Order: sequence, then C-alpha cells, then structure tokens
Amino acid sequence: MATFELPGKADPGSAALVTEWNRMIDVEFARQQPAGRFLVKDPSTIANGVTTDLVRWSCAPAEPESCFGTSVARALSDWGWRGRQELHNEYAEYSVIYRFDSAGRRRPKRVEITTELREYWVMVATEQPEVVRQMATAVLGSPITMEDLYGDDVGNVDNRSKLERQARFSYYTAGSGGSASPAQPQGWINRERALFMTHPINGLDDLIYIVAFGAHPYAVRTPNGHRRASLEEVFIANGVEYLYCRHADPAAAAGAHKQAYEGRQVAFANPLGVYIQSFAKSRFFVVDTDQDVPDAWVKPSRGKQRLEFGPPDDDPHFLDDIAFEIGGDIHRLSGGFDVVAAIEVGPNLVVGDPSDVTEADLAPYVLPAGTGGTIRCGESARCEDLATFKAAYEAAHPIGMGPQTPRG
Repeated sequence: MATFELPGKADPGSAALVTEWNRMIDVEFARQQPAGRFLVKDPSTIANGVTTDLVRWSCAPAEPESCFGTSVARALSDWGWRGRQELHNEYAEYSVIYRFDSAGRRRPKRVEITTELREYWVMVATEQPEVVRQMATAVLGSPITMEDLYGDDVGNVDNRSKLERQARFSYYTAGSGGSASPAQPQGWINRERALFMTHPINGLDDLIYIVAFGAHPYAVRTPNGHRRASLEEVFIANGVEYLYCRHADPAAAAGAHKQAYEGRQVAFANPLGVYIQSFAKSRFFVVDTDQDVPDAWVKPSRGKQRLEFGPPDDDPHFLDDIAFEIGGDIHRLSGGFDVVAAIEVGPNLVVGDPSDVTEADLAPYVLPAGTGGTIRCGESARCEDLATFKAAYEAAHPIGMGPQTPRG
C-alpha cells in the first residue's frame, strides 16, 4: 500500500501515478542512508504521532538580503525570470503578471506564488500527458496545448516514449534538475508564469535531504555530560555553512534536530510536499481606500501549494495600488518580494513521543571540540557570486535600483 497521496491532494490521480510518486520518494529516502532512527519514511509507523505545521520559514530570498540589504534584494528578486532562476531558492517561486492600465502603462497586476515540486509535475508529464495538460490549464486559467508543454514539434505525444516525454517536458517546461538538459525551462509557459517550482534547489531531493540532515542528536560534550549543539555548530561541523544563509535549510534542519535530540521520531506527513502555512494578509492595504485588501484578491489553491495575490483583471486597481508599512514608512508593492516576505512555507511533519537518547545514538553526532563559530552570511562566497548578478541588473537598469518594471 502506498505511503503518500499526491501532493496537496490537488489532483484526483490514478493508482499508477500514486505508485510512481511513492517509488520516487522511496528512491530519495534511500539516498539518505544511513538516515538514523529518528527520521522514518512512513508517518503511520510513528506511535502517537502528532502532525505539526510549525516547521516553517519566510520564503523571501534570504541570500541577497544578507549580502546587500532589503531594497537591493527586492529589486534583484523581482527582476522577472532572471531573479527567479537566480534567487528564488526557498522552496517557493513567484512570477508577476502584468497588464496595461487605461493610460497605456504596463503595470504589475498580480503575483502568483507556487511551492509545487518539479519532480511531481515531471512524473505526471512522463506518465500521463493529458492529465498534466489538464492540470496546467486549470492552474493557469487558459487553454494549454501539448505544444506549450512539450515543444512545437512534439506531434502526437502519446506516440513518444516515456523517456522522450520526460526530456521534452524538462527542456521546455520544468528545467532539468540535473545535467540532461538546460537547468531552467526554455519554453514560455513556466517562465512567464509560475506553474510549479523549477529552481534546482527547490526539489524533492533537497527537501528530504535537509530534514534528514537535521534529524540527528547533534551534541557537544560538556563537563556535565553534553548539550544540544547550536545550529551554527551543526552547519559548520558538516561543512555546509552556505546552507545556513537561507531561510529554508536552517529552519527545516533545526526542526528535525530538536525532535531527534529529544528522542522523537519524525516523518513527513501525508501528503509529502511544501505548503503555504501562513500569509500575513493584514500587512497590506489598498492606498486609495485605506482599506484592507479584499478577500477576493487572495486566491489559495492546489491544496495550499499555490497563492495568487492582487486584483482580478476586471478590477481597475493594480498591484502597485497596494501598500504596506514598515518602520513608519509606506511602501507600494512593485513586484513579488514583499508579498512572499509575508508568507511562511514548509512541510507538514509527524512527530512522535520522546524517548531516551542513548550513547550509541549520540556517538556519531558528537561534534569535535572547538566546532563553534559565527557564520557571517553577509561576507560569504555567495555574496561574491551575487555581486556579478547585481552588476548585470544595474547595467540593465541604469537609472538605479528603484521599483521599476522588470525587463524580461
């Protein structure tokens, strides 16, 4: 019997799709061996397991903010497709929908945010092309063709082998997630719109990895026994300081580590996925009315894996008619960064009762003496990489880093 239903229970799904999805999850769990006794694959095996959504994080890109501050992070993250493929690595990606106003100006109308896993969509596109076409049509609200998803020359997609379907869908719509094709999709559909996540870091493999990474009783010896290792100590000892400088990885690892140190087993809840756990809608207001954003401007869907924020096409307002207050200053929305800064995402987990943590449990995870230190995210090698990206942005926007319509 399959352990997990399809993500978000958003699609009816055939038994064949459920079986294949669970096979893919099994493969990723097997890569984490030895995972230790505190992370288990099947949540139903945890006695007295309690489901929690408290392992969550802000999905605003953390790296550019650590390196350059909020205003620059906002501009870079909102730089259309370029910002998305470089910076949206917190298990959420967004795209801005533009429309023309009555004066002929092209303005941001809505932001669409997705936390849907690339691997799931590729699996459906490989196994059942008509189902994935129907899914895309429903999500984007307009008819989507097989040519949109698999390329203009696909012909009858049912006559293509599964390997060809996977390769074509990855090339045009999903990105490769590896080395088989370009890392990011080459077709329009998941560049102009946020159909599902495509950043290589936002994958099923990394999601399972970071929880498995944290689900150990990392400890530091003391004269009186041991203490729980700090999060910085854990990341430094494992040589992955760069992961500490995001929102997602420290939060996921810390949640799993806390449970393991208390002797609790943890598992991904059914269905496994990344979900929108909160949205601070009250942070925003409509400028000309000084009223809260109408409920109709907030559209969750796909089982809490998708959110569309902003006025509908038949409303005269635009996204930049919405504002928020920080430190006494009023800022108008210019893109998606400040919207996702109000959103928390994360997986649902099942946590068991505490148990004794034995010396055998601890031994592999006692960190070397002197592991401690401070991770300075604003001085990381990643900041050097992003300085090149920032320079490219400035070259394309010679009038400065202010809120402008992205070019491409």
